[in-house]
Amino acid sequence: MSKPVYLDLESASLKSHWGKVVPNAELLSDKRVPGSPGIVVLEVKAGNDLEPSDRDTIQALTRQGHRVLVTTLYPLPAQGVAVIRAGGHGYIHGLAHPDRIRSALDALQSGQVWLNEEVLSSLVAALAPAEPKIKWPENLTRRERDIAQAILEGKSNAEIAETLFIAESTVKTHIKHLFEKMGVHDRLGLVLKLRGEAPIS
Repeated sequence: MSKPVYLDLESASLKSHWGKVVPNAELLSDKRVPGSPGIVVLEVKAGNDLEPSDRDTIQALTRQGHRVLVTTLYPLPAQGVAVIRAGGHGYIHGLAHPDRIRSALDALQSGQVWLNEEVLSSLVAALAPAEPKIKWPENLTRRERDIAQAILEGKSNAEIAETLFIAESTVKTHIKHLFEKMGVHDRLGLVLKLRGEAPIS
């Protein structure tokens, strides 16, 4: 059963946009606390970091069992990293295409994290040590290990393709196989799994 969706938005443009994309969502007013655990779409001020009040809100919501999708009109990779560090589960442009918004909500509904590749690369780079000591699973091919190592270094698909002299579509295929073999859904999960850390719930 799908979790309810709550919209904690300030901008008129975002209220209109999200209201059309998710017509069944409940719009929160006057900072009213959402009801049963669900997905809270929280608008924050743009910047490289989170305002202390926004960080507190994310942490309070997650403690109550909600999954938090943070949105802003001017998303920045550094802020996306701050969102995940604060306990959030996703970060998306406030006026993203409807299909992208639905995909983000579907990801959170299924327990995944939603971040674009640029934010993921920044987060991976922030999480990974300079010289990570990885015990590679025996079922990975040499090429898959090379790509996994590049992901640990925070490289994007395009950068991996350029480094390994292969097509970006080939990189995507290898990454798909990596996810399947490692039992993860995204880059963040892969990094945490390779480093022996628990994935973000």
